[in-house]
Amino acid sequence: MSSILADVLVRTKIEKRDYISLLMDEDEFEKLRNDRISLVVHNGMNFKSAMDQLFWPHEEVLKFLKSGCRVISIHDMDVEEILKKSKYEVVYTINNNDETQSYA
Repeated sequence: MSSILADVLVRTKIEKRDYISLLMDEDEFEKLRNDRISLVVHNGMNFKSAMDQLFWPHEEVLKFLKSGCRVISIHDMDVEEILKKSKYEVVYTINNNDETQSYA
């Protein structure tokens, strides 16, 4: 009997890297976010609400990470409550020292 990968839940925390703060101030960073939003609107994207538009750069990062993979579910939220109620197995982690650990 073969094992089939059915669903992978990925919990993320997206933050601005420290070096970005050294390269630009908050106003310049906000201008980049707004420029990105303007670009997708110019290319035909319609947002359902002002909140959707405001959070678009964040959502775009999550969509990029997913890259069209149907078995990966990427969430930027605290999933501890979900995990308490679900059966799961950690298969790969990256700790704060950028060291990787693989489980199998």
